[in-house]
Amino acid sequence: MAEDVVIGEGTVVEHGAMIKGPAFIGRNCEIRKGAYLRGNIIVGDGSLIGNSCEVKGSIIFEKCQIPHFNYVGDSILDKRVHLAAGVITSNLKLDCTEVKVKFGRKSLKTNLLKFGAILG
Repeated sequence: MAEDVVIGEGTVVEHGAMIKGPAFIGRNCEIRKGAYLRGNIIVGDGSLIGNSCEVKGSIIFEKCQIPHFNYVGDSILDKRVHLAAGVITSNLKLDCTEVKVKFGRKSLKTNLLKFGAILG
């Protein structure tokens, strides 16, 4: 593993998983064969990243389940989120303009061109 990859105690990374840093993976997680973790990620304790899943630029809180055939890009998943098979958090706006967030009546700039989803 690279210096910028931290894997917590009790975490199992199956043969064939790819982890690029920077990445912090908590304790007692399961990273299954074929998972591709592309960097700039935090995976909370007790979470599962399954086969054929790709995670990039995301924060995954404790005990999340991303079991198989999912893409999680530039997203935030709160505690205990479970994604069914084949979920894609699309992270690029079709018009390729800056992502803005509505807060009340205001539209706030994020300086981001990519943002996936916030799931709780």
